[in-house]
Amino acid sequence: MTQQKDRLKQPPFAILRGGYKYKETLGMRRVTTYCMDMVESKDVLYVLIRADGSGGNIRRINWKDEDLDVFGNFKWPVQMIQDSEGRLFVSDEGDHCVHSLVDDGEKGYVPIGQTAEAQESSTKTQKIGEYGSGDGQLDSPSGIAFDSDENILVVDTGNNRVQKFSRDGKFIKTIISGDGEGALNMPWGIAVNHKGEILVSDWRNNRINSILQHNNFI
Repeated sequence: MTQQKDRLKQPPFAILRGGYKYKETLGMRRVTTYCMDMVESKDVLYVLIRADGSGGNIRRINWKDEDLDVFGNFKWPVQMIQDSEGRLFVSDEGDHCVHSLVDDGEKGYVPIGQTAEAQESSTKTQKIGEYGSGDGQLDSPSGIAFDSDENILVVDTGNNRVQKFSRDGKFIKTIISGDGEGALNMPWGIAVNHKGEILVSDWRNNRINSILQHNNFI
């Protein structure tokens, strides 16, 4: 029994394997259960929550580990990013779209691109994309990232492609698809490196695709 108590007081050694010193733990079960992603700011940590079964929201906590509130209403959220103006974007594979929200620090969030009446509602956000396989349509989107111009790159997993949208949701183009050289098969994650190259994890092809200047694989 004594050994078990001592073990509980020890830091999680898995975190230390990368050579970093353990500092603290934020969040707990029922507050940050099933956390999928996070965005940090000076005062607030936004945690993307995927609830039991289906559903989800964004939990706000601070660096004192105080639970502030939740906002947003998602079906099956995957990833969250924040632009230079503070807007949050959440990919939702269950709702086949990317939600766009802004946290006002008080009420929780203000929908972007909605009427004044809609801004009073806590259930609506602007949606980028809709279900389908045409240009600008999405099927189970997963990874999202900004390019150098803060356009949104969306991994359209169900359609085996990556699409580019402006931040207000306008379709720009399909960057790479499931046909031809570098064809994707169940892509998932995405990142943009310092050279502007787009890196896509190509799940069922067991590789990473490097896109933009050259369609090569690494």
